[in-house]
Amino acid sequence: MADINLLSKLGALEQFPKDHMVFFQDDPGDRMYIVLKGEFGVYINSFTDFPIRIAGVGEGSFFGEMSVIDEWPRSATIVSETDGGTALVIRKNHFGELLDKDPEIAANIMETLRNRALYTAERVRAAGKPVPDLPTYLKKANASETKTRVNYLKMLARRVREMNSHLVAASGTPSPPPAAPAQAEAQPGVFVKLLPQGYEPLNLDDANDNTAMLRQVRLACPYCATDVEAFAPQFSALSQEKVLLDGRVIYKNFDILRYTNIVCPHCNYADTYQEFGKRGTVGGQLHSGGSPFRNAEQFSGYAQSHNHTADEAALSYYLHLHCLSLTNSDPLPYAKAWVRLHWIYGDCGRETFAKQAAANARHYYAQYLQANESVLAGEDKMRLWGILGELSAVLEDYQTAASYFRQNIEISRDIRNDLLDEYIQRCQEVEGMKQ
Repeated sequence: MADINLLSKLGALEQFPKDHMVFFQDDPGDRMYIVLKGEFGVYINSFTDFPIRIAGVGEGSFFGEMSVIDEWPRSATIVSETDGGTALVIRKNHFGELLDKDPEIAANIMETLRNRALYTAERVRAAGKPVPDLPTYLKKANASETKTRVNYLKMLARRVREMNSHLVAASGTPSPPPAAPAQAEAQPGVFVKLLPQGYEPLNLDDANDNTAMLRQVRLACPYCATDVEAFAPQFSALSQEKVLLDGRVIYKNFDILRYTNIVCPHCNYADTYQEFGKRGTVGGQLHSGGSPFRNAEQFSGYAQSHNHTADEAALSYYLHLHCLSLTNSDPLPYAKAWVRLHWIYGDCGRETFAKQAAANARHYYAQYLQANESVLAGEDKMRLWGILGELSAVLEDYQTAASYFRQNIEISRDIRNDLLDEYIQRCQEVEGMKQ
């Protein structure tokens, strides 16, 4: 690696405390990071937004380069996992100069992209779709060729995206299940009733001491612009036990379902901890009639507590759904909220409400799949089919569940072989149930 003094002229050294989010998955990206000290975790979100650690990036490695090259959103969340983690931050406008001044980095980035393009092309062929070989000029592209280096990187990045698109097209998609009737969306007003008719207290407390599992955050509410202090999960402190086929991540001695949302105590705007501080302004100044997010249950958040009850969590999800109905038309956040309510009700033994929530979750996930199937990567489609298959089984729609699992069997042969046996077993189970 080139001398740090030389590279520091192109970028800036930045230190990160432990558990600091460098950037979130799907954020826009205009800079890359060269790790000088410490360890950074790479996390991806399932369709339920729970973080899964897939890799670590240590000294001498880099991250964030793809978004700088091809201007696509970030593909993962990066978290500093050690105190004093240090990285050299290179902005997009200095990227070309970095490649000129550090040929080793240029060669590493080029080789990484070339390997991704070749590997993905092989997966496309294995899925039964012929694709042309990587052009010879890209196979032999040399990082020392200054004038064409950036163009080569862009072409390689474009090739990776193109192969991903081919993989999606080759994998096919099942017909979405019949849509469940969407719950009537709440309208703006004062004291909206959030809880469904017949709701009874869940009376399930979190008996664990979660002090070590949480970090205190201070965020500006995107609706009323006041500061909100809350607690969010501390990624590096969580010990993952398993990931279920419906996307639920189980952590040892910690129920993340209780700590997914942040609720503004001033206006009652509710959103997930990943999105609360990222929405921008969703409402501007409060109108004279007060916040439209008020509710008949008088729920106003739980920012000062380390321990949340199941009832508080459920109320926060209903409040989040109410806020979405006034600010957002994307089906995916609706699906995520409903599937979490399905899990909470299931944990509490409320089968009727669990099925109602599952029906709504399936409805919105199917909407999302139908609108985005042409752009979803193969692994994303696989995770989504798994969720839809499990929700269909809960609703005793075993034929639809089996169709999703059959699709997953085909795609997991090439993408996620570790889940192949589980999908085969699950497909056999629901096939037996539908007879």
